[in-house]
Amino acid sequence: MLLRYHASMTLNDCEILTLSELAQYLRLAESTIYKLAREGTIPAQKLGKQWRFHKGAIDRWLDHYQSTAV
Repeated sequence: MLLRYHASMTLNDCEILTLSELAQYLRLAESTIYKLAREGTIPAQKLGKQWRFHKGAIDRWLDHYQSTAV
């Protein structure tokens, strides 16, 4: 899934994180982020051999995950 720019998106929506940056942001081990990305559990794109994450998509995923976990 590609994230396309929309006029209502903020700069944070377009911010792209590496796997290690996302691990720091979520305070999880890099191996956990890698596993979630491979499984398709977390929104991610693989560019060559590298994983990339849209911060806005991650924030929306977290909001959804937290609302369904309650």
